[in-house]
Amino acid sequence: MNNQYLPKKVQVVLSIPPETVDYNIKTNLQLIPTWFGELFHPNGYKAYIISAGPSMEKYVTELKIKERMDHPQRDFVVFCVKHALPRLVKMGIEPDFCVILDGRPFEEESTHGIKRKSLFEVIPPKTIFMVASMSNPGYAKHLLTHGARVLGWHTAVDGIKKFQESGIITEPVIAGGTSSGTRCIGIANTMGSLS
Repeated sequence: MNNQYLPKKVQVVLSIPPETVDYNIKTNLQLIPTWFGELFHPNGYKAYIISAGPSMEKYVTELKIKERMDHPQRDFVVFCVKHALPRLVKMGIEPDFCVILDGRPFEEESTHGIKRKSLFEVIPPKTIFMVASMSNPGYAKHLLTHGARVLGWHTAVDGIKKFQESGIITEPVIAGGTSSGTRCIGIANTMGSLS
């Protein structure tokens, strides 16, 4: 078959070397006490996935998320990426989940020009921090040290297959996308939400 649309094989390049991914997975498996390992049934909840773009506050306000968070018949869960967390907290919103997928050094500056560690100066008590096994262990260490609720999860990444084949990882591996925001879709779907 002649594929005129994808004449070349697409190659995904990690921003960290494979040996770092390997180290991060091994370390996080020891650090994080609870892992996302259960497939849930459809629950009808909507999943609001909040990224950190310039229009974030506008859409969060339009959806009246803050006003609806404590409603007794709430029919949604809120996922956010790490850069959206401090902005949501400033708006008075504690997201249900903050998804972290970053193998780069926790103490360094992010691509947004912000020290990654500074994103977690305020840790909302209700938020569950979903830390990917390939993430830099600094995230799990910092969050656990500060009493955060941490749930490990596995993302489809080069190098994870050997952990599955050896039986070290038996939990579901979430695929789809190359960022924590797009992985939220797979996580929400696995949990049973409508994303």
